This record gives sequence, structure tokens and C-alpha cells, in this order.
Amino acid sequence: MSRVLVVLFVACFFFCDAMANPASRPTSTATPNKDVNKASTRPSSRASQRYLFMWKVQGRHTTHTLLGSIHMVPKSFFPLDPKIEQAYHDAAALVVEADIHNVNFVSTTWSVLKYGTYCGFNPFCTDNLRNDLSPALQKRLERVLPRYGLTLDAVARFKPWFVSVMIQAQALQKAGISKEGIDAYFLKRATAKQQPIKQLESVASQLSIFNQLPPRLQIQLLKDSLEEQKFHQSFQQILRIWKEGDAEKLDKALREETQRNPDARMTYQLLLDKRNVGMTKIILGYLRNEKQPHFIVVGAAHYIGKNSIIDFLQRAGYHPKQILATSKKPASSRPKPSKAP
Repeated sequence: MSRVLVVLFVACFFFCDAMANPASRPTSTATPNKDVNKASTRPSSRASQRYLFMWKVQGRHTTHTLLGSIHMVPKSFFPLDPKIEQAYHDAAALVVEADIHNVNFVSTTWSVLKYGTYCGFNPFCTDNLRNDLSPALQKRLERVLPRYGLTLDAVARFKPWFVSVMIQAQALQKAGISKEGIDAYFLKRATAKQQPIKQLESVASQLSIFNQLPPRLQIQLLKDSLEEQKFHQSFQQILRIWKEGDAEKLDKALREETQRNPDARMTYQLLLDKRNVGMTKIILGYLRNEKQPHFIVVGAAHYIGKNSIIDFLQRAGYHPKQILATSKKPASSRPKPSKAP
């Protein structure tokens, strides 16, 4: 099973971290491009050109932008390509999977209790993580968790998938990876300039999807999260592929595992394919009805391969076109947030 599934597919890191460490609770704070290729599947000559993980798609009234995100990235990932910045500047609204900067912390905590813990709201329940762990895995967790400021007692009430999220988020932060991902970067800017923000999902719906994973798949996610070196290697590979804008390479990296492992395929279907259907329905509404451009930022994996958002849009008769990267290297300093047009 891919060791970067959680990093690519969920935007609940802030709440996972906050539940384990309450002191860390967060506070809330186009015209079609001429450089696009003629099809969303790039030609074989792509080696001489570099693309962005960004597509333009012409709607009934205007052109909208689709940007693939990674939910946690190094600070060195910024500044982003000027074409990405310009597309955001030209947009009337920002669209994300879930607006993690503007949520009701109390209601989100209740969702965590409902979907992320064994007992939820039942005070008489005694189920806990230890009951699902083999003796060997329990000992391994007891050795590994202190590296991230956690103990088995502290996480015992949480389900394996949730503990996996906590470990991976803490591991990335320990390695110097910022909590701020590409979507969070634009959320912060949109909030500052009071730009309209729309959601395709919600944090609660994302938590409920992970809760649908069968126990054996949750345990496997937990085991994968303990393979720290392999996890970091996989994560660095994802960062490189994103910078290359190579959707086909990312699709191959994720799909190869599903072809070998039926359990991985089930996880993939729940965390990606099923969600893509719902997301695409909302995006189709924007394409048909919105008269002002929208800047749509979701996890990069939602835009790649069969049953992706790009695939579904093509089946609906639209023609998303991937954007060529700016040939000139961006400035070394981080760009200042653009003022509202």
C-alpha cells in the first residue's frame, strides 16, 4: 500500500495534531492560456518541456483553473510558478477540498470522536487500539511513538487510520516539512483578502471516508506509517513528480501498487475514485453556471489517471488542458499576496 496515501488525500492534519497535542490547536487567520497543449495527455516530446500540475478548462461562460495540491510541503517549495500565481490572482473565488482555516473546532472535534475513535460518544465502551494490535506491532508502536512526542496510552482511543495520520504528520514536521500545503497557502491568502472560498467536501466527510476502511486496511496504513525511511523516500518522489508536472508518472507510481495488491486497490477506490465522482459533479456546476473564473485546488492525485476529475470532465465533453511551466525561473523570494482585483 502506498506510504503517501494519507499525505496526498486528506486535509485533516491540523485536527489530528490538535487532538494529540491540544496546545497546537490552529487558529483561522480567466482567460485561456496560449501556452496550453492541445490535449490533457501530453505528447511524447514532453521531455523538452516542463508542465505544471495545473489545467485550464473552458466553461460555458469563462475559463476555470484546476491546480493539484500536496497538503504538506517544504517551505522551499515556494514561490510557485508565476502562471499559478497569475491564475489565482485572476480568479473570483477559491475552491478547495475543505476549508481547514475556517472551521468550527468544536464540531470538528465531535467529528473526530465519531469517526476517529473506537468509542465515539459511548462512555461505557472499552474498545481501544491495543485490542487490534498484534504483540509485535504493539511493541513497535511503543518504541516509535515517543519520537513524535506521543505514547501508546495517549493514542489508544483512536482508530488505526487516525493514528497513522498523526504519525505521518508528525514525521513530516520533524523532517522540516511545514504544516502549510499548497491548498493551505492559498486559503491563507484568500482569507486575508476576503475572497470567496468554496468547499467540494468538508473535514467531517473526509474523516468519514477513512472510517470506511476495513480494519485490516487501517492496520496496514498504521504499519506503513512506521516505515519512516521508505515513507520519506516516497514523499520526496511525490514532490519531485509534482515539480515536473508529470501526471502520468504520478499515476503510474500510485497505480502500480494497486495492480499488485487488492487491498491497496480498495483503499485507492475509497480515498480517490469515490470522492472524484462527488467533486466532479460540483465542478461541472461551476463550468455550466459560474460567470467568473474559479481557482480549484485539490489533492494532485484527484487529477490523474482513470476515474480522475480530469477523466470525468473529458467524459462530460470538456477539454482540460495542462499548462506549460514558465521558462524563466521564478524569483528566489516568496511573492507577496496579490491584492484583490
